Amino acid sequence: GCIPIYHGPPLIFDIFNKNAFIFYNVSDPHEAHTKIQKLEADPGFYEKMSSAPILANGEESVKMYFSFSNTVGEGTLKHKIRSLLSAR
Repeated sequence: GCIPIYHGPPLIFDIFNKNAFIFYNVSDPHEAHTKIQKLEADPGFYEKMSSAPILANGEESVKMYFSFSNTVGEGTLKHKIRSLLSAR
C-alpha cells in the first residue's frame, strides 16, 4: 500500500518501472518532493502510480535479473552466469 522511494544508481530504471516508484536524487531533490506532494494531494495519481507494473520490461526483466532458478524465467540468468564462468 505504499509507493517506494529509491535513492541509488539510476541503472535501477533498467529493472524497475520508473512510474512505479519515486527516484530520489540528492543532487536535485525537487522532482521527488513534487511527486510526494502530488501523491498526498491527488488520490488518482496515487492510484495510477501504485497500480503501475513494477518491472520495466515485464517477463524480460524477470529473465534478465531474477532467474537464478530454473522455475523462474527458465533459469536464464543462472545459465548465463554459468556460461560466463565456464568460459574462463
